[in-house]
Amino acid sequence: MAQTRIVQHDASAAPGTRTVVSLHSHTHHSREVLGFLPGWAARTPLVRHIVGRELRRHEQQSGCRVDFSRAYWCPPLSPKQVFESETAQAADRFGAAALVSITDHDSITASLALAAVGLGGSCPISTEWTVPYRGSIFHLGIHNMPAASAAAMLHEFKAFTANPVEQKLADLLGWVHAAPSALTVLNHPLWNAHIDTDQSRSALADFLAAYRRSLHATEINGYRRHAENKSVIQLGREWDLPVLAGGDRHGGAANAMLNVTSASTFDEFVQEVRRDGVADTVVMPEYREHTATRVLAVVADVLGDNHMAQPFQRHWTQRVFVVREDGRHQSLADFWAPKAPALVRACASAVALMGSGTARQALRLGLAVENGGIL
Repeated sequence: MAQTRIVQHDASAAPGTRTVVSLHSHTHHSREVLGFLPGWAARTPLVRHIVGRELRRHEQQSGCRVDFSRAYWCPPLSPKQVFESETAQAADRFGAAALVSITDHDSITASLALAAVGLGGSCPISTEWTVPYRGSIFHLGIHNMPAASAAAMLHEFKAFTANPVEQKLADLLGWVHAAPSALTVLNHPLWNAHIDTDQSRSALADFLAAYRRSLHATEINGYRRHAENKSVIQLGREWDLPVLAGGDRHGGAANAMLNVTSASTFDEFVQEVRRDGVADTVVMPEYREHTATRVLAVVADVLGDNHMAQPFQRHWTQRVFVVREDGRHQSLADFWAPKAPALVRACASAVALMGSGTARQALRLGLAVENGGIL
C-alpha cells in the first residue's frame, strides 16, 4: 500500500535527510506550446491589440496566418544552470546532496548534455512525454531511462505523440515498466496543460484503469493550486499511487516542491517508490506565495536576458519560434530583424517589470494567499 508523507519545510522538516530529489524541471531544450495564446490574448485588451496588430502585419508580409499550434517558446536557463540552482537549494536548505531529474518536453538533450560533463550520476536521463488520449492530453514524467535504450524509447514516444494509436500505448508503458530502475510519474493529472483547463475526469479514469500497473506515482505540482494538489493526493489514495513532488520550474526559481530520501542514488530512490510505495515530500515556503506573483516571476525570467546563455539564446525573441510551412523553425528575432517593434518591446519591458521583485512585493499586499496550509 502506498505511503505518502507531505510536510512543509522548516529547520526540522526532514531531519537526517541524506538526499533531496528534485523532479520535473525544464531547460532551454524544452518546447512550450503556444496554442493557448489566441484565446488568452482575446481576453486581455492591451495584449489583444498588440498581438492582433502583429498578426495582421505577419499575414500581409507572408500571405499566411500564424498557426499558434505550430509556435513554441523555450525557457531561459541551460541544463547546467538548472542543475546548479537545484543542488544549491538542497545544500543551503537541507544540508544534503541532490539528485536532479530534468524533464524537458519530449527531449532528453539536457540529460545527455549533463552526462557528457560527468554529471550523469546526479542527473538521470529523463523526459516529460506528451500523451494524447481520448481527447485529453496527459504528461508523463519518464525518469531514469536506461542509457542503452533511452534514444529508442524517446523515438517511439515522439512517434506516438505525433500519431497516437491507443493500442500501442500499453506496450510503450510496459517497456518503461520493464526497466527496473525507471520511474513513470503521472504529472499534474488534473490539468490538461496544452489547453489550460481541467482534465477530463472520464478520460483520466479510463487512463488509470487501463495503465495503472505501469504507473509508479502521481504528482503534486509546484505551480498548481493548493485545492488541485489536494485532489491529486486523494486521487493517489483512490488508486494506491505514491504522490511525489514535482516542481515544474520554467524560470530561475528553484523548485518549490521536493522529495527527500535516505537513498544515495536515483536507482535506490526508484526502488523506494516502486517496490515500497514510499513518497516523502517537502513543500517549500515559496509555494505559499500567491500563484499570480510566482507566475509573474517566471514571465519576467522568460522575457529577460540570460547573459550566461549562448549568444543566439540570450534574448527572449531568440527563444520564441514559429514552425513555417516548409518545416523551418524561425525565431521572432529573425522575423523582426533587426529588432522587435517598439510597441512589442514596450509591452515586454512592462511585463518584465511587473515580475520584478519590487513589483511582486507590492502585488502580494493586495492578494489573499490561496496556497496556504499543509497539503
